[in-house]
Amino acid sequence: MEEATSILLGFPPEADISNDDFYDQAVNIHIKQVEHLLSAKKTTVSGEDAVKILKLLDPAVHSISYLAILDSLSTYDGLSHEDRGRALIDFFLNFDPRQIRYVGSMFSLGLNRISTDSFPLPHDVKVSLIAGAILKIDPTGSMLTSHHLALVNLAYETDTAEYAFDVLDKQIVYFPGMSRNQGDKYKCDMSLPPTDYITPETGLTTRLDIQPTLEYDLLSGLLYCSRAQWAKACAAFERVITHPTRDGGVSTIMTDAYNKWLLVNLLVNGHTPEMPTHIGTAAKKAYETLSKPYAAVASHFDAMAALPLKEEVERQGETWSNDQNTGLVQQVLAAHQKWQIMDLRNVYSKVAIADIRQTTCSAETGDALPSDEEVEKLIQGMIVSGMLKGMIEKPADKPPYLTFLSESEELSESEYKHHIASAVQTLTELEAMYKTTNARLSTNPYWIKHLIREQKREKENAGQEPPTFDDQIEDEDLMSGVTTGRL
Repeated sequence: MEEATSILLGFPPEADISNDDFYDQAVNIHIKQVEHLLSAKKTTVSGEDAVKILKLLDPAVHSISYLAILDSLSTYDGLSHEDRGRALIDFFLNFDPRQIRYVGSMFSLGLNRISTDSFPLPHDVKVSLIAGAILKIDPTGSMLTSHHLALVNLAYETDTAEYAFDVLDKQIVYFPGMSRNQGDKYKCDMSLPPTDYITPETGLTTRLDIQPTLEYDLLSGLLYCSRAQWAKACAAFERVITHPTRDGGVSTIMTDAYNKWLLVNLLVNGHTPEMPTHIGTAAKKAYETLSKPYAAVASHFDAMAALPLKEEVERQGETWSNDQNTGLVQQVLAAHQKWQIMDLRNVYSKVAIADIRQTTCSAETGDALPSDEEVEKLIQGMIVSGMLKGMIEKPADKPPYLTFLSESEELSESEYKHHIASAVQTLTELEAMYKTTNARLSTNPYWIKHLIREQKREKENAGQEPPTFDDQIEDEDLMSGVTTGRL
């Protein structure tokens, strides 16, 4: 046990490990020693000894050793579920991401164990641990991994959406399998972009084809819907419907997302959205053909015709149920009168509550609200939620009325500073992403081929505008380093 303890506590060494060359050599030697020590055929470390050693290790300092011991104890009955759970929590809260780049497969295995139904942790803790681990490995959150999909699936199935939002709110730019340009840098170089160390080869992710990528965005949209974050849901669904496909057509999951995108847009903007310009002609026709019931709802919503909207929704009840969109459709009905009130801003600066009651109608019932008090309650809810900027005034000698306030916001000095700091941070992150993407494209054969074709077309067409890069992506380009509709 003494020899085992010496090996497992032997990394990191006391010497300066800021030098990447020295660190890389030391960590690889340590991994070989640990693998030899814990080899299933040669190990002399009993389960009881491993439990004792685990208590001596600090997961923040001895991350590789701690994870290796935990892995060796995965089938040991002498470690209780509670102790196993505490050890895993301790590890995933404190691990050193620099070390973990070298043991990605073992790390991923441990992370996968957390998401299983049999693992003894509350659902919210599981989701929090997975989300925290993803962002610790990649603080930018810009690289989609197989763990992202496990995260959204678990959060959706267990209704723990809010614990996943720190990951979901990040802008995805990179995907597994994108061409890399690591050069002579080591995995331990903390300046590396995520594409250079989060790869199927390092084990920190598996390969993802188009289907799981679309599933991630669809489930992200559903999670945002579950917490009424409609604008974010709309953006997630739009990423699905604009995803490039081999033949320019649409899949079932894309059509499902389009239906939800239409409905959520009604909630966010109060009218039927324009189809994104970068959707191809074939895809547009397919969406229009396959989503006619939803287009009919949107048309009635635009016309501010509450009763026809209600009747259309009731007539297509089976459709909403089969598509699992009944809840969203009910949200649309409930929002319709709110948008009728919002449209009054275009005509009035002030309007009596009684007039609002007479001129608007509930799409849920097909009738006006039963009292002015119900109208007041509806408007107050809109004001509190931030949907409507206004105030209800009740003068002593006059009926109550709604005053619409200016939509523009005057920021305080502290708020202005916060916005500036946030913008600077965003630009800094985008600069790093731009440099990585530019380096990747500069060596990508498909991009180079595109540039050559474009130069030829410019000469042949005498200055006429050539087709866009999107239009020329070939089948094999889709998930092999050239992905559109995201940047």
